[in-house]
Amino acid sequence: MPDITDIILRLVGAFYAFAGVVATRAAMTSYFMDTAIAAIGGGRADPVERQRSYWLIAAAWLVFAGGAALIAGLDTARWLFLASAAGQVIYIFALAPMYFDKVDPPDPAGRRQTTNAFVIYVAATALVMWAAAAGRLIPVAEAPPMVLAAVVTACLALAVYAARYMVLRRN
Repeated sequence: MPDITDIILRLVGAFYAFAGVVATRAAMTSYFMDTAIAAIGGGRADPVERQRSYWLIAAAWLVFAGGAALIAGLDTARWLFLASAAGQVIYIFALAPMYFDKVDPPDPAGRRQTTNAFVIYVAATALVMWAAAAGRLIPVAEAPPMVLAAVVTACLALAVYAARYMVLRRN
């Protein structure tokens, strides 16, 4: 019988799996809009905006994969959460201000929302790290095959969906 800690971990995992799907969709929509606006103007989409979309889609996939692994109670969730947090640090403190936002900086409220979401993600990452250290997550080798197959299938499905969308919308 799962206890409250297991329920909280699964809910956090579900939240981030859902957030990963929503963020993937948002990045793909942004990519589509940039491409459409450029096509209307008779040109090509800005390569920096395209690269930002690729980065954000990959980052969203990582958030999704961490959430899916946490729902399943897999200890790989810790590595996925850590990798995602590291990617967010790189984006927020290096890539965005030095490269992506040089021409079109975000409004301060938007940047504050991104930073606040990152702080919450770091707290969730700390929870996942605690859960892994406390033995609340199981190694992949001990996971039931159907659970592992479900996580891998979900992660592949999102990756294929995003890749197919990006290839079909490439200008």
